[in-house]
Amino acid sequence: MDPSSISTSAAALVAISAQVVRLIKTTIEKLKNSARQLLRLLNQVERVRLLLEQLRAFGRRLGDNSTLLLSFNDSTCRDTMADLRNFVHGIASSKGFLVGVSPMVNESKLSDLLRRLHRHEEEIQTLLMTMATGSTLRTEEEAIKISENALSRARATTAFESTDSQDVDSSENTRNMPQVWHGQCSRHKFDNDYRTERDRLSNAAYAGEWDELFEILKTAKRKYNESWVNCPRLRENTSGWTPLHQAVFMCADEDEIEALLELGALRTLRTIYADPDEFPYPDLTPIEMARYLSYTHMYSLLQPVIRHNIPDKSLDCLQQRFHDLILLTELEEPEMRFPVGSPDAVNPQGYIYRLDWRELLVKSYGITGPDESKQYRISEAGIDDIEEAIVFGG
Repeated sequence: MDPSSISTSAAALVAISAQVVRLIKTTIEKLKNSARQLLRLLNQVERVRLLLEQLRAFGRRLGDNSTLLLSFNDSTCRDTMADLRNFVHGIASSKGFLVGVSPMVNESKLSDLLRRLHRHEEEIQTLLMTMATGSTLRTEEEAIKISENALSRARATTAFESTDSQDVDSSENTRNMPQVWHGQCSRHKFDNDYRTERDRLSNAAYAGEWDELFEILKTAKRKYNESWVNCPRLRENTSGWTPLHQAVFMCADEDEIEALLELGALRTLRTIYADPDEFPYPDLTPIEMARYLSYTHMYSLLQPVIRHNIPDKSLDCLQQRFHDLILLTELEEPEMRFPVGSPDAVNPQGYIYRLDWRELLVKSYGITGPDESKQYRISEAGIDDIEEAIVFGG
């Protein structure tokens, strides 16, 4: 086959493999205790899909003018994808799917499918290397690097594997814990010592006492194992002003702004209320506040860095179902924890939520019972109860 024909065949296989990836992922999320058996299959199909994408792109770039003639048997790959679809459909339609117990998986069939997928991966990689060495578009080393970078993100994992509802607030579990969003501002939810320390934080920010504020942040981390850098004042009708908003308002030096940002201060947080005699709008981000006050030395520091772009329509739709979602777009790891109540509670309660492309994954813990957790996938189409959220990423 010439490169152009290979590109056309690869494009068709990409569409098929993408459908299989979605099918396996949905089955894992809906079928209790299926992740162990099917995650390996999902990972391998995704590897093949990503390599097919490269084959499609490389073949098209070489085009009809290339003199290369290559061997590519796309029918065997199609057969494998068809067998995969039937295999997963069989699991999903089994009695185990209906009653929510661990499904019966044919290990022999699973192993055979994995072997076939691995063989397809090797064949496609060999084809990519042959195309690279037979053309001037890309060196073999460049082709290898592109493939390795793509495949590094082909590993699917359970979305909340680093968090456990049993010890979500324990100090031993904080290394891999997501950032905390302190949206719970009802004072009665916390004990007196906690309220006192939070008041000290807000008072220091309000007065521009930065040395004291940074000491309180250290105390919070040591005493409660929490980061308070994005905490508003603890009261029912909170204004939503965080230490970063106060730093802007008090015309803090660049060093103080940078220190807050290094501690995780979010640039996209908006106030809930701002004095109409001071500002034209109630809901201001730190950069909007700085621009209105003409504090030009802050502009570059406060410009939001959006790491996860989501169309406005999708973001608005998701936020209607789960507030404060926009915060995740700024985080390198788009995951956040929203505790409900005191961190010292015997039975902690709250939510963990993270982005998965244009969808939102949510895990509740302790809400329906002391040792109970539930997971959901939220999209523009609605909210689905799931058994185990699955995400890709390296």
